[in-house]
Amino acid sequence: MGGLRDPAERRRGSAGMDAQAMLCGEVVVARGESPSSISARVLLIDGWPLLFRQYHGMRNGEGEDVDEHFLRTVAVSYFRKVSQVIHYSDPTHVSVIFDGSGARQARQGAITSARDVAERELQAMEKQSEQVFSSNVASTLRDLQSDISLLESISSRCAREFPQEVREAARAREGAKESSTHQEFNVAAERLSSSLETRVPLGSEPELASLASHAARMHEYVATAETAAAHDDMRVAQLGREYAESLQVFAQLMSAYADSVDDFSKEASEFTEEAVSKFTHYDNFPGYKSHREQGPVEVSMVFQMARERFDREDIHYVCLPQLEADDVIATLAVRARRQGARVDIVSSDKDFMQLIDAGTRLLKPGKKFAFPRKAPRFSYNEVLADAMDIVDESRFRTLFPGLQPSQHIDYLSLVGDAADNIPGIKHVGHKTALKLIAAHGSVEALVEHVRTLDNPKKRTDRMIKDGIETLLFGKELVKLSTNLALPPGDLVWSDMRRAPSLASA
Repeated sequence: MGGLRDPAERRRGSAGMDAQAMLCGEVVVARGESPSSISARVLLIDGWPLLFRQYHGMRNGEGEDVDEHFLRTVAVSYFRKVSQVIHYSDPTHVSVIFDGSGARQARQGAITSARDVAERELQAMEKQSEQVFSSNVASTLRDLQSDISLLESISSRCAREFPQEVREAARAREGAKESSTHQEFNVAAERLSSSLETRVPLGSEPELASLASHAARMHEYVATAETAAAHDDMRVAQLGREYAESLQVFAQLMSAYADSVDDFSKEASEFTEEAVSKFTHYDNFPGYKSHREQGPVEVSMVFQMARERFDREDIHYVCLPQLEADDVIATLAVRARRQGARVDIVSSDKDFMQLIDAGTRLLKPGKKFAFPRKAPRFSYNEVLADAMDIVDESRFRTLFPGLQPSQHIDYLSLVGDAADNIPGIKHVGHKTALKLIAAHGSVEALVEHVRTLDNPKKRTDRMIKDGIETLLFGKELVKLSTNLALPPGDLVWSDMRRAPSLASA
């Protein structure tokens, strides 16, 4: 790129470009070509972090009083830093992106809105859960009543056909030890009654009353059957054995009924828990990005001063109401890649690693973050590498062995992100997260695996099972939006092929 144009030439170059600039409300508009060829190189700069860094660096380093002269000095230094990044990145298209006014409130509003929707879903799901439970249990109790009717039929036959001495001998055994059949029946009946104690479906009271009546007489039935089975009369003994077998089958059915109701109850509880979690997990992130620096009023004043330089140098900046810079950058990056361009993102935010691919890099400003004042003896890439940490696909694989960039959001949801108040899972660090993602591919697959474990033995599995909703919602929060409705490309980036070099700005 050539040297700086003089002001007159710059005015001639920008004539007819209809430049507009507004703080956090509009986009600087200029007629530039979209990056639609494979040779295009798009540079997207996360504006606010660099501005905060420049302001606080000069404020703390110099101990300056905050007056207009100091703020203009910061603005000039900030623009110089941005222009150096642009110069050494050597892009064909550039855009500097800022959080729009109300972006944070909009994000919190979205979470609150989602919370309200989840609360309504919770009420609907709880009602559905109760309806399904009641329907299943009512059907089970109807089957139970049918079996009770069969038992009553057999009992009536036995009462008619058993000799008097059998019935008297059976009554004499009332104080004897309970039989295994009697015990099995009692355990199942108690379990069934306990499961239904607070959730008896309407209309099911007669079945439960019959069950209670027969539970009270079960010892009498068993004693009669066993006494008859030992009778000398072969016909009576056969009838006794059949009666005993019927009672044993009935006891087993009772156990199966109890299991069914327990299953229905468990399914209903899990269904309700899932519904509740959709409501409560919004409360797990009350501080999402809340501790990100708002910045003093002076920083906004510096921005207004810096944008004057952006306007003069035909550098686009984007600041759209209620949109966070992260999502705008992600949308622009994906748009540029679809058009065949290569993309560099300048930001310290690790969330952008999810966008890295063969043509997208993340340039993270280093501690030094300084550029040579004179013409460098090295290549532009070497200058950039000295000032910033360049994370491309190769570097990403070194930092996160076995992971694809698209899986970085799974990684962050597991280990957490202090910068955005994402809690992650306790006791899950870098190595553990890599192993879990390598084994399961995503947190969704990991969650499905953990849900199959009734009593996880590993501490990590227990922690994940206890924090499933936190894990899943955390992933949603760190996932960047890539499909925002933004203006066309030529309205959101400068075409640097028509612009001056900014190295000495």
